[in-house]
Amino acid sequence: MPHLLEEYAKNLGVKISLPVVKDHFFPLIADKYITLSNDDEVESKHYPYYDMVLNLIKPFLQEENIKVVQLGGKAKIEGVDAALNLSFKQKSFILSKSLLHVGSDSALNHLASAKQIPTVNIFGNTFPNVNRPIFSKPSFNINIAPKWDKKPSFSNVDPKRQISTIKPEKIAGCILKSLKLNEVSI
Repeated sequence: MPHLLEEYAKNLGVKISLPVVKDHFFPLIADKYITLSNDDEVESKHYPYYDMVLNLIKPFLQEENIKVVQLGGKAKIEGVDAALNLSFKQKSFILSKSLLHVGSDSALNHLASAKQIPTVNIFGNTFPNVNRPIFSKPSFNINIAPKWDKKPSFSNVDPKRQISTIKPEKIAGCILKSLKLNEVSI
């Protein structure tokens, strides 16, 4: 199955190119941080256990003086150091200085890829190979999907909430691996 971007380009008769986003300055809250986003509006992309993920990785992040900045989602996730309600261009600025971006399949994951920021991508309603970030080296991206019973829902609402079956330990391990803090075990 081809990537969505390839299908759009083919059908619209255009070439795929790196997106251009003019960053708008926003004061940074820390020198070292990772960004996190959670999709509250698309139920099949909403991961409900980020608080558990953060609980698992916080000691390792604190040891390295790395903060967690939430860029997406209406509800603040327990364990983040800051939850910012920003414009897309301000999010782009914050993202550009991040060590890593973690989030459900969204525009921020693709923007992080375009800025060569490593990503941990969580998929809930589509196959990773269909909408994975493509602007950075594959080694920069870790894609996590549930073990679907047959296939993803491809819908905004997944009656089986299959994204919820992804274990927090798996996401935490992938974050530590991306930050090269994986010598430790969870």
